[in-house]
Amino acid sequence: ETGFKGGVKVCDSPDEIEKMAKEMLGNHLVTNQTGPEGQLVQKVLIHEGVDFDKEFYLAFLLDRAYDGP
Repeated sequence: ETGFKGGVKVCDSPDEIEKMAKEMLGNHLVTNQTGPEGQLVQKVLIHEGVDFDKEFYLAFLLDRAYDGP
C-alpha cells in the first residue's frame, strides 16, 4: 500500500523516524515472507544503529531422509 520495499528502514533523525512510522502504521506490509495479502502494521520497533567489523552467516541443511540436519 505504501510502496515500501521491505520492513526495515534506516533513518538518520528522530523526525525521519516519526515520519516513517506514521507512514507504516495502519498499512499493509507486503514482502516475500508475508505473501500477497501482506500483514497489517500495528507496531514498529525502533532500535539504535550498530556498527560492526565483520558479518557472519549460518545455514543449516536438513536431510529429509535422515529426518534431521
